[in-house]
Amino acid sequence: LYRAGEKTKLGLVVQNAGTGMTYQGDDTVYQFPAGVRAGISYAVTNEAEKGLIVAADVSKVSSDNSVGFGAGGEYRVGNLSLRAGVEQAGESIVPGLGIGINAGNFLIDIGGGMHPDLGNSLKVSLAVKFGAAGLDK
Repeated sequence: LYRAGEKTKLGLVVQNAGTGMTYQGDDTVYQFPAGVRAGISYAVTNEAEKGLIVAADVSKVSSDNSVGFGAGGEYRVGNLSLRAGVEQAGESIVPGLGIGINAGNFLIDIGGGMHPDLGNSLKVSLAVKFGAAGLDK
């Protein structure tokens, strides 16, 4: 993550850049599709207790040479974040909604979307922050 300004952040990630996976007793190497994703976010309002952030990203996956796009926003009020966005999945545009709760050192995220192949899906995550408070700012 790179801060390009007071309100702008840039990100870049390389996914599945390993040598593949094998199972014990099987010499076959199973490759995961490698991918690259780049994104940008902009804090439209940057207040301590509330704020609006908009973001966009582009991704490239090696398995089918596809290029994907996504865009969304987050509105934060106190410890609650409301999120909405869209992502290109093949020829389809997939909408998504989510909510995040910041409870001190614990972060709870719940999101859902309507995938063209998988149908409605729900994602839930729990994250724990370690270390001194304020290091992630």
